[in-house]
Amino acid sequence: MYSTILLAHAGIGVVALAAYWTAGFARKGSPMHRAAGKVFMLTMLIILLTALVFVGRMLLRLELEQAAFFGYLIVISASALATGWLSLRWKQDHRRYHGRWYRLLGAFNVLCGAGVLALGIDAGKPVLMGFSMIGLVRGGHMLWRARQAQAPRWWLFEHFGSMIGNGVAVHVAFLLVGLKRLLPTGWVVQTELIGWLLPLAVAAIAGVVFGRRYAVKPGRAVSASGA
Repeated sequence: MYSTILLAHAGIGVVALAAYWTAGFARKGSPMHRAAGKVFMLTMLIILLTALVFVGRMLLRLELEQAAFFGYLIVISASALATGWLSLRWKQDHRRYHGRWYRLLGAFNVLCGAGVLALGIDAGKPVLMGFSMIGLVRGGHMLWRARQAQAPRWWLFEHFGSMIGNGVAVHVAFLLVGLKRLLPTGWVVQTELIGWLLPLAVAAIAGVVFGRRYAVKPGRAVSASGA
């Protein structure tokens, strides 16, 4: 049964990656973009549910570091999935979106990030220490954003930021796990560098490009809905 779940997880993961990049390259708001986004959301939900099985198995086998890594990955991925979806559904209601649930989710990300950081320091694992920054930074930004006034196109930047965060988490997991099976056994350092730096570099470039393209120009009136 475990092998079946593992194969399903891997197969659905490939579909999720294809849907992610399809939505990314499609014209924003187009039927293709919306359809690919829905496929990505659905496949990610299945991936997160099957990942819980893996974490449970790791805990039973006392593989605590791996359980912490993948459990934390589930938290930040599920958080980005929720904010990415709700930012579109509630884009006309700034207060509802940035309400109590948003603050609690941000605080939970900070708490989980701090826990992974402590575990990484105790175990001397740079990967865990670096990975903790996603939850700490993302959660801290959520807490800061919840206290700010409504900004033009806030929902668009929330959605895009969430999808970038989800993309980083998914690709880091895919590369760190997948590259171990593709690269030579002794390439531990190279595997970790590629697995971390490549998704982060792509995310940074995408963030700059998106920011320049959709930033509100001085003197230009833009409604809160982005119309």
